[in-house]
Amino acid sequence: MFEFLNADQNTQAADTISPPPSAARALRAVPATPTTGAARNQPVRRQWRTALAEAVSQANVTSSHFLGAPRLQPPHPRTPRFGYVYVPDWTYEGVMRLIVQDGATALLLEGAHGGGKSDLAAFIAMMLGRELEIITFDGQVDVGDLMGRWVLQQGEMVWRDGKIPRAMKSGAILRVDEINAAPAEINIVFNDIADGKPYYSREADELIVPDPGFRLIGTMNPHLEYAGTHALNAATLDRFTRVEVRYPSKAMERTRLRLNFPSIRDEDLDVLLDLAERNREQKANDPSREYVISPRALVKTCRQMEHASFSLADAIRYGIIEKAAYFGAEIADALKADVTAMIAARAQQP
Repeated sequence: MFEFLNADQNTQAADTISPPPSAARALRAVPATPTTGAARNQPVRRQWRTALAEAVSQANVTSSHFLGAPRLQPPHPRTPRFGYVYVPDWTYEGVMRLIVQDGATALLLEGAHGGGKSDLAAFIAMMLGRELEIITFDGQVDVGDLMGRWVLQQGEMVWRDGKIPRAMKSGAILRVDEINAAPAEINIVFNDIADGKPYYSREADELIVPDPGFRLIGTMNPHLEYAGTHALNAATLDRFTRVEVRYPSKAMERTRLRLNFPSIRDEDLDVLLDLAERNREQKANDPSREYVISPRALVKTCRQMEHASFSLADAIRYGIIEKAAYFGAEIADALKADVTAMIAARAQQP
C-alpha cells in the first residue's frame, strides 16, 4: 500500500505552504476581515473571497479555488468546481504522480470517514481537465446503472450506456464511492475494467476499448470499522493500486480552515484543532472508540460559526458533540469537558 502522508513531511510542508509570488503580492492587498460584532456579515466575506479569487487568478493557477498546485488542463465543463479553497498535500502529489507519470489505471483511496478521499479524486479530475463520473453504492445501484440497459424511447427499444461505458469511452475519471459497500457480484464487474482491458458488453454486443485517459478511482472506509462494508475480494483488490489517505496534519488543517473561513478568530481555531488533536490521539490509543472528529466535522463546525453566526460553544455542540452522543453519552460528556476546559483556559489568558 502506498502512503504519501508522512506525518513529519506533511507538517513541514503545511508549515511552509504559501501561494506563488504573484499571488502573495495580491494577497497582501486583501482586506482583513472583521471577526466580531455586526461587521461579521456576508458582504464583508464576499469581498474577502473576491479578493482571494483575484489573487489566485493573478498567480496563473486556477479560477476555481485552489492554491499551491499548477493547473495541467482547463477544467472540464461537466466536472464540478470546488466551492472552497483546496490546498493540495503530499497525498495529492503522490496520487497525481501515479496517474500521470506511472499510468496507473485503477487507484483505491482508503481511509477514515471525512478525510477528503472523494474531494481528492474530484480535485484531480478538475486539475487534469477530465470529466468526472460518480457512482455511489447506496444500496440502490444495480448492474444496469453501471453498464447500461435497454430503454423504451419513442416507441423503440434502444441501448443506453451506463456510467462505466460512458467513462471508458470519453476518457473520464470514474469515482466509485464506498466501493466496498457494493455486492460481490457487482464488484466483479470492475475486474477487467481495473486492468485497463477492453470490455465486451454482451447486452449491447459491443467491445468497449477504454480511452487512454480513462482512470478508475475507488474510495472506501476500512471495512472492519464501518457497518455495511466488507473486504474486497482478493482478485478485485489485486487490480488496484492502494493508497492510504490519512487525516491531514494539524498545520495543514489550520491552513485549509483559515483560507476558507477568514472571519473565525485564531483562538477559536486553536480550540477546534486542539480538540480534534486530542480526540484523534485517544482514538489512536484506543481503536475501540467509535467516534473520531473528522476534517469534515471541523469544516461544518466552522461553517456554522461563519455563516450562521454560532458561538464557538454552540457550533461545537451541533457540529461535533451531538454526533458523538450517538455513540454514547460517555464520549459526548468527555468532549464537553474538554471543550469547557479549553474555553476556560483561553479566557484566563491575557
